[in-house]
Amino acid sequence: MLEKLKILAESAKYDVSCASSGTSRSHKSGAIGSAAGWGICHSFAEDGRCISLLKIMLTNYCMYDCAYCINRRSNDLPRATLSVTELVNLTIEFYRRNYIEGLFLSSGVVRNPDYTMERLVRAIKDLRLVHHFNGYIHMKSIPGASQELVNEAGLYADRLSVNIEIPNEASLRTLAPEKDFKSVFAPMRYIQQGVLQSAEERKRFRYAPRFAPAGQSTQMIVGATADTDKDILRLSSALYQRPTMKRVYYSGFIPVNAYDNRLPALTTPPLVRENRLYQADWLLRFYQFKVDEIVDDSYPDLDLEIDPKLSWALRHPEQFPVDINKADYEMLLRVPGVGVKSAKLIVASRRFSRLGFYELKKILKELDRSGTRFEILYLESSDDVLIKRYKETRRFHPLSGKDGRVEEGIKEERKRLKFLRERADYLIDSSHMLTRELRAELSKIFVENKEYKNLYISVLSFGFKYGIPADADLVFDVRFLPNPYYIDELRPKSGNDKEVREYVMDNDKARMFLAKLTDMVEFLIPNYVQEGKTQLVIGIGCTGGKHRSVTLANELYEALSKNDNYGIRIEHRDIGKDAVTKAR
Repeated sequence: MLEKLKILAESAKYDVSCASSGTSRSHKSGAIGSAAGWGICHSFAEDGRCISLLKIMLTNYCMYDCAYCINRRSNDLPRATLSVTELVNLTIEFYRRNYIEGLFLSSGVVRNPDYTMERLVRAIKDLRLVHHFNGYIHMKSIPGASQELVNEAGLYADRLSVNIEIPNEASLRTLAPEKDFKSVFAPMRYIQQGVLQSAEERKRFRYAPRFAPAGQSTQMIVGATADTDKDILRLSSALYQRPTMKRVYYSGFIPVNAYDNRLPALTTPPLVRENRLYQADWLLRFYQFKVDEIVDDSYPDLDLEIDPKLSWALRHPEQFPVDINKADYEMLLRVPGVGVKSAKLIVASRRFSRLGFYELKKILKELDRSGTRFEILYLESSDDVLIKRYKETRRFHPLSGKDGRVEEGIKEERKRLKFLRERADYLIDSSHMLTRELRAELSKIFVENKEYKNLYISVLSFGFKYGIPADADLVFDVRFLPNPYYIDELRPKSGNDKEVREYVMDNDKARMFLAKLTDMVEFLIPNYVQEGKTQLVIGIGCTGGKHRSVTLANELYEALSKNDNYGIRIEHRDIGKDAVTKAR
């Protein structure tokens, strides 16, 4: 018996469509067990998959030769079969020893679908009627089984599942020529009819028997075929339109039959893709997303680097920022980091007052009290930049008061948000950032999970004759170096050109200056970070801002870019002004 148990439990581990029960059945006098609404007892296999403590096959013999299945007919592996009595006794003995709280039962197909289905039904029927087992039972219905057997199974099982396996029928015929979608969807339809009929009967008759009260589920293999995530999610979405479909499970393809050339040459299962599909599935079920919003013809596969919700947000910047005092519930659900519970709390809170700074403080205190882990990203800009942005968009600052001055509004906003800035995990000064540069900094923090020092460096070349940059923290004058302007062939070129760079850096003083400058800046950076500085502008100037300053700014930028603990950008403010002036 132990050898049979080992073989059949090992064969059953690849079926992932086993999860919490989704049904409640309280303990009854004279009965064994109960099925709690929050699920059955679980354990974790060595590969990390969540499994029921008794997850077993009736037999791993199978008449089919599916390319992706470990139990295929042509595989030479240990085989075993439990009799109905052995399976029933094993379940009861395991329960009495407190090993399990439920049963997940599946089987290979022997002789024909009805023969196998009949034996499965006999097993769960004996558990219910003979041994009065009241625990959770999840049974896999056999594709191609008759409606009579499916109807009988629904009277004793809490949940029934029929695995689709492959999301495309043409692909299914390639990998499993003996199967088709009709044999899969027919039992699904029988289960749906049984559940709906039972619900109607229980409205009229209080003690009418329940039919598969936890509904049905299915499973699809991910990565065994060329089907895209769009194909998979469209099928899942269609299945969820059915009133009795509770879960669609996704199983990353495990190359158990590597010798079959119909299968992809994978060395490891695509677990990241599997996880992204579960996240997308969650968006379909609870966040009111449509499939075409998550994946479409332009993006047929999910981004493996970021979750689907964040991916949608990055593709739709026009939807952000979101005003939590005005956004509807559906839009709140689309904000990365806001879940269903949080969105409902925001909507409920707005019924009494607007959400402002005071409410934000209360929310943070509540999060601290509950032990919830969260991070705060604080974006800011200099007053000059903010005033310019308000004027360009002709927007009114909500805190500007009666006189309507943007400056006063910004001052009041900084005062009210001081508590938030002090608590922020990440501070980013976007004064000198382009949109793509800000996106890169956010990616560094939240996608690449790199250590972030809350400092962004701008290396700026300029010409003294056009004025020193007003926002520069450090200014260096390189006019002591030989000027390429007086070399006829170099005059029209800039410090971005190889010839000018070589001319400037061929000077010993230039190389020595660069080394000392780099050393000083690298010394200053951690000290600036420690003091809370978030923006460092380094200005390097020459006469016209075209040759020497551009060359040294490029060299300093390259030297500092080797350290990815902070963000860095380069700008040549006056590189083209000389040509414009002469043209006039």
